[in-house]
Amino acid sequence: MTYINSYNKLIYGGFLLLGLYFLLFKKDSGEAVIYLGIALIGDPFDQEKSWSARPLYQRIWLILHLVLLFATIVYSLIQ
Repeated sequence: MTYINSYNKLIYGGFLLLGLYFLLFKKDSGEAVIYLGIALIGDPFDQEKSWSARPLYQRIWLILHLVLLFATIVYSLIQ
């Protein structure tokens, strides 16, 4: 594991937790969208691998994160 990869995991985890905190505890979906979206920038997995070369569990995790983000955006718009 490289230094940058561990840094990305820290950023990803922090922003993911902030997004979940605002979504679940503060009930502020607008802030949650911001933090969940920023979390995807800090890809916690090996960024040197292309999408097709990544293991299936990594692709599923990132797709689920994206689905959560889009669901939060839709919820925020209809709220």
